Amino acid sequence: MAVFKLSKSSIIYVLCPANLKTGGTELLHQLVKKLNDNNHQAYITYFFEGRQGDSIPFEFKKYVKEYRKEKDIVDSTNNLIIFPEVCIGKHRKYKKIQKAVWWLSVDNYFFTRGKLNRLHRYGVKSFLKHLYLRDYAHDKDIREIPVHLYQSYFAANFLKEIGVPSNKTFYLSDYVNDSYLNIYSDDLIENKENNVIYNPKKGLEFTKKIIAHCSVPIKWIPIENMSNEEVIRLMKKSKVYIDFGNHPGKDRMPREAAMCGCCIITDLRGSAEFSEDVPIPNSYKFKDEDKNLDLIMNKIEQCLINYKNSISDFSDYRKYIQNEKQVFSRDVKRIFD
Repeated sequence: MAVFKLSKSSIIYVLCPANLKTGGTELLHQLVKKLNDNNHQAYITYFFEGRQGDSIPFEFKKYVKEYRKEKDIVDSTNNLIIFPEVCIGKHRKYKKIQKAVWWLSVDNYFFTRGKLNRLHRYGVKSFLKHLYLRDYAHDKDIREIPVHLYQSYFAANFLKEIGVPSNKTFYLSDYVNDSYLNIYSDDLIENKENNVIYNPKKGLEFTKKIIAHCSVPIKWIPIENMSNEEVIRLMKKSKVYIDFGNHPGKDRMPREAAMCGCCIITDLRGSAEFSEDVPIPNSYKFKDEDKNLDLIMNKIEQCLINYKNSISDFSDYRKYIQNEKQVFSRDVKRIFD
């Protein structure tokens, strides 16, 4: 049974920041495409229109051909607007339209409220239970939006912690870009180098500790200032991807690296704590604590030296990633049709 009351004349507006290319903004465009494929009338709807123009990013034109701006939204009970959590407060502008928030990143919600540093310092559970649970359990923006879609089980747990009723929450995840789905092959694993790659925008402080702790010849390569094609080439020739940053949602880069034949090693922050979000063996997950540096380095060396054995540990993860698009299609139909 569909969550919303939509007719053939309904318009679905999916809000998205203009001129921003991230995994989250790609997902918003992917949703619009799937809705239109299912015979809905859906539009990506940009805000911050004045920021360096408002055209569709080139990489996203395969999903949508046209867009709307906030001023184009028709505030009617027949229509629906979906807010990513980064702009949840915008719902106050609209009085009649059906509303939903899609939780792509728990961090972004706290960032917009100036509490992100405290969230990272204490961890989600301690932060909520001991510091600001009352504030966020009674947040008007959260209480007033009737439907909460969540992209990760980490976000689902967050919504549960702050008291959002389960009958208001619905799983709507995502899938990686099609360009990653058919990369893995036997030939690929024969041509790997002893590279360990990482995203320097996440967990860099602890990653530097890992690198400093290394006593064997390893090439550590940050993924930065690269095109999509350059990232894929790097991942295809590397054996290990490490991610010791925050995992504010079900992040794409670990999945993309896995499809390129990388062994994945993470911390236990955010979605990485949840096996439903990052279903890799527990032996590849570590708390980002100094006392674990030896264990982390041993695991990295194991992956490099015994790569062919180690990469087989991720076969189920790759199958999971390959199935995500089908799951996404099923969930869109369940929620909107």
